Amino acid sequence: MKLIDICNKFNSKLEFLEALKQEVIKLGTSNPDFVYNPNREGFCTYYGPAKNKIGSIVGPKCNGCIFGQALQNMGCNNYDELGMSLRIDTYLNTLILNYEIKYQDLLEKFRRTQACQDLGGSWKKSISELIS
Repeated sequence: MKLIDICNKFNSKLEFLEALKQEVIKLGTSNPDFVYNPNREGFCTYYGPAKNKIGSIVGPKCNGCIFGQALQNMGCNNYDELGMSLRIDTYLNTLILNYEIKYQDLLEKFRRTQACQDLGGSWKKSISELIS
């Protein structure tokens, strides 16, 4: 299922974003010590473990970064979209939000959550931005 199809299941884009936020918090809460990029040498992928510039796996075996796993849990299985190498804010803006100003504050929190994860932070530490 494509991201737009998942988004359209909700009454609004904001409702979709709030559901995504809750799914990310749920993942971080249930896996607080998980570190997606332990050596801080990899790049986030929305499906699969962190990889370095030449495509070698540098993180633990998993289904993707915290946002990738959250989106998959919500039903996203379009690997063309999940394979995009974009920050979460750019990813969501490109695929569904069209850079509308009203979503940018929440997207900035998403970006900081993803950045913490990508810099070797635990998922508990990464989601702190979303629960404060």
